[in-house]
Amino acid sequence: MSLYKQLDKCLISCLEDSEFLPLNEISARVTEANIKLEIPVRKRCFSNRSLPRTILSQARCVFSILVLIQETHAIIDLVCRDNIKDEDLPLARQTLIGDNENVLISPKTGKTFSSFSFWPREARNDPEPYVAVKEVVNDEAFKKEKENLELTQSLKHEHLIKLIATCQKGPVCYFIFPWADGGDLRDFWKGNDSQKRSQELILWSLRQMLGIASAINALHGKNTRHGDIKPQNILHFLKAHDDATIDSRGRLILADVGVSKIHREITSMRQDPTNCQQSTVTYEAPEAQSDQREGKARARRYDMWSLGCMFLEFTVWLVFDYSTVRSFRKSRRTRDDPKDAFGSFFVQNSDNLIKIHPAVIEAIGHLRSQPLCSDNTALADLIQLIEDDLLQVDVQRRAEAPELLICLEKITRKVEQNSNY
Repeated sequence: MSLYKQLDKCLISCLEDSEFLPLNEISARVTEANIKLEIPVRKRCFSNRSLPRTILSQARCVFSILVLIQETHAIIDLVCRDNIKDEDLPLARQTLIGDNENVLISPKTGKTFSSFSFWPREARNDPEPYVAVKEVVNDEAFKKEKENLELTQSLKHEHLIKLIATCQKGPVCYFIFPWADGGDLRDFWKGNDSQKRSQELILWSLRQMLGIASAINALHGKNTRHGDIKPQNILHFLKAHDDATIDSRGRLILADVGVSKIHREITSMRQDPTNCQQSTVTYEAPEAQSDQREGKARARRYDMWSLGCMFLEFTVWLVFDYSTVRSFRKSRRTRDDPKDAFGSFFVQNSDNLIKIHPAVIEAIGHLRSQPLCSDNTALADLIQLIEDDLLQVDVQRRAEAPELLICLEKITRKVEQNSNY
């Protein structure tokens, strides 16, 4: 197989229509033997006998580019005459006076050199593909999160975030994910506040809740949990980045699987309350702090409490608006100390007795008084499910993921079959 075919076969597609060639494939394919096959002996003898070794040590990427654009003959001029190396990449075209007077320049070194041909202007109208890059500076945190993400990828669930790649530069490690073009769940609420609360919007919302619950069920089936469910970790994708079909409103995707466990183990956040993110504590289950003190691992039903909190806020938005969601949050901030004013869904009295926050009980009652939540409606049944099976202080009374999935499926199917439900 020719070197061109070998390299072409190794090209990997990006999110849009671009491709890239991994460095490990270049190292494996661009060998001294393959270089000699591409450059005739006569040319090597009259130019530089050590050319293959020079390419191997300094210009493997340059040579690979020339092979792929089928301009291998130009390697002698570029390497021997212009002294172009891999460190000069990427190359950019600059127009000096007119459109026909061009040179190639290395943005890194500022070195200019002649071109073997005129390169066409960028012709695509599509914007460059965007990705989300997460930076991790702790090696242990990187390894643990990578393990979680590898598990997530094995599930191949359409409501779990996909990992594009991981890479490392010096001491810093990076995770690369698809770009959530719709932001997170809060952005969706704010951006769609003026939308009519139609049957179609309610059905879409229920399907997304069902999808997230299904993703959690898949994680729990692998004996793991998410541990940090909150609106900021629910990403909104307007278009699919896989082969699956997607609703016109997009799809909600669960991100940051297992990250809260990593943060607890690496940074011991609980030792300093000021290190805790407000949003994380807001959706924490009542048993979180006691489990932390006693060194207990968080049970999978911890996720069910967090889902109940998020689903209740989602329902408040559906029935009212985002302003009401924010007011609901403020109403749960009952403590005077700013560090403790997280707006949790439970309260703890002086006797250490934990109970549902009065503001939560009041909000549920207020929801039930609205026409959209009247008896025998989908939202009424959803609120009942949240109250009876998710927001339970007693862990044992909380539903497990398979039970939640069955209940949400039942509600969603009824909406699909009966527009008056």
